[in-house]
Amino acid sequence: MAKQMKRHKIGSLECIDIDDPQKPSTRALILLHGYGANCEDLASLANMIRIPNLRMIFPNGPVSVALGPHMEGRAWFQIALSELEKGVNFENIVPPGIKKSREAVIELISRLGIEYSQIAIGGFSQGAMLATEVSLQVHEQVAGLVILSGTLVSKDTWAQKLLQHQGLTFFQSHGENDPVLPVNAAKSLHQMLTSGGAKGQLQLFRGGHEIPLEIITRLEAFLAQTFSKK
Repeated sequence: MAKQMKRHKIGSLECIDIDDPQKPSTRALILLHGYGANCEDLASLANMIRIPNLRMIFPNGPVSVALGPHMEGRAWFQIALSELEKGVNFENIVPPGIKKSREAVIELISRLGIEYSQIAIGGFSQGAMLATEVSLQVHEQVAGLVILSGTLVSKDTWAQKLLQHQGLTFFQSHGENDPVLPVNAAKSLHQMLTSGGAKGQLQLFRGGHEIPLEIITRLEAFLAQTFSKK
């Protein structure tokens, strides 16, 4: 039977949940949207990532973000407009609100009944920051970490937590002309991860703050390889 999409709460988070209702998957991919988007933003990737026996979950950020008259998006924590305009830099700070969202995602994972070793978690932009935060803060090792146009957050804390996650595998991509999250910070994140024992490559592409088709193709290959080892 083909996979079906449903919208429901898992823990405290509204989610788009895609799976086979007759034969639930024993592994999962959780993807977290970026600032000002919502759970629908990345859900289209479910039609492009063709991995057997993989449940795909796209949660909604708990924070409301005003986008204009009668328009709102969602976020995982607030970011000041001035930071968005000049380029976000969280390298030496812990963003207010990230802990609460981290706990909400960890609660979501606990409700799935799937072991961490069978779960890949990732996201785009702010969602990638939170996915990295979750992967490093939990005691268990996730199957894989997906960082799409993410950046380095709270460097000292992440570097310390990484010592407990030797061999963490990750996929990272970033646009060389990203005006929101500068590529140099992505390179610093990659350096921190690899020097700390994580295994992965930074896939650079000509473009800005986006997920081009070439990256989706490489991501699918990464996930196929990741879960083939499990």
